[in-house]
Amino acid sequence: MSDILPINFSLSDAARRRLEELEDSFNERYPDDPAAILGFGWGYMLGTSPDKGNVAIGFHRQSEKRAVVAGAQEAFGRQVIFAVSEANHRRFEGKILDLDDQNQLYLRDPGDTGQ
Repeated sequence: MSDILPINFSLSDAARRRLEELEDSFNERYPDDPAAILGFGWGYMLGTSPDKGNVAIGFHRQSEKRAVVAGAQEAFGRQVIFAVSEANHRRFEGKILDLDDQNQLYLRDPGDTGQ
């Protein structure tokens, strides 16, 4: 547990709703093995620079829960895996995960009202 970096960002209400929608969609697609643990990371599109990365989200299924639960933290009212390097951990520091006009999740500074 000491190697797990703590969750250091928050969620806007819009991001919370979007994550719930994504989870519902996941569960509709995989009803026999639904989402158990929400995962956050930092990802890049192939061929882009590290500065062009963004928050990556995913779901660990019920069948995977036993294998990953040791790395989970309690946050946002649920179990969450926050799988980032120390360098990418700093990208999240004090930020708010929010939703832009194109329904995409992104990190913003607390003083910013939108992208």
